[in-house]
Amino acid sequence: MPSGLWRVAIALGWDSGFTDEFLHPGNYPGPESFYLIGLSLLAEAFGLLTLV
Repeated sequence: MPSGLWRVAIALGWDSGFTDEFLHPGNYPGPESFYLIGLSLLAEAFGLLTLV
């Protein structure tokens, strides 16, 4: 859950402490935002499947 929230924060453009040019908050939201949000949803879905 924490890593998913962290990825969604990056996807929405919130500053997450990165200074790298690629992960600069000014680059998000963008096309990579869908990837980050999708990755978070997929990871949470697989995590929930372990409870079934």
